[in-house]
Amino acid sequence: MKSTQIFDHAKYPTTQEIDVLLEGKEEFFKRMTLEIGGKKTYNLLDIKSVDYSYWLLEFNNRVFDLTNTYAMLMFYYNKGIPDEEWCTSSKDGTGTVYFPHFEEEHTAYHYWFGFYSESYYTRFFGVVDIFYHLANIKYNLNAKKNMKFRGNVLNNLSNGGAESTRELRAELKGKLNNFMNDDVFKATNKFRKDITHNFRPNQVGSPIKEVRRVEEEVYIYDKQGNRTRINNVSKVKSYEITTGSYTSTKDFVNNINESI
Repeated sequence: MKSTQIFDHAKYPTTQEIDVLLEGKEEFFKRMTLEIGGKKTYNLLDIKSVDYSYWLLEFNNRVFDLTNTYAMLMFYYNKGIPDEEWCTSSKDGTGTVYFPHFEEEHTAYHYWFGFYSESYYTRFFGVVDIFYHLANIKYNLNAKKNMKFRGNVLNNLSNGGAESTRELRAELKGKLNNFMNDDVFKATNKFRKDITHNFRPNQVGSPIKEVRRVEEEVYIYDKQGNRTRINNVSKVKSYEITTGSYTSTKDFVNNINESI
């Protein structure tokens, strides 16, 4: 499908349509938003308060972005994407037909759904990360901002901060641990990792599948049929041809709704 055809079917919902798309989810997104209150005046020497207020605004802006992204992916999902049967045998039985029920518009809707759903997972985890930044500032945890930042925050919730906040920090750590170990969170994180680092599950995967690894003695043969063993060769890979793998749009929507 040409890119021009993809853009031919690119639409944006009206305000009324967005209200319908968010129906039943408004309360969840509202509960994500952290209260800021009215306008505040800060003493510029109160570095912590100024820094915290900006991170708080960033958190709420990201929740708004997540809400908008959700509305867009549902807008295209609700147009109808017939991908429950995503592969079937060709009529002559000699091959595989992918997305046999797709017309031109379905291919476009599928593209835009994937575009916004991938954005959803990125934005979802952006919201999560900003929350850890807020905890780090609020409780003076001084967690190192590296690849293990979340873990550093959790560790410092036990070992850092003022004595007066110990019970609050312990309660927050328990809730964060429960959140990170929740089955829905784990499933959401797996989708995010696959979308970011591996073959995207919303695309038909490679038909090549590794089926086993075995220890074998491997030989090469010359023209006379004499064989020579190849040393230091192990874990020989074997493969088979499959139809590939694919995660339907319905499965993504189920996970996204649960994550909210």
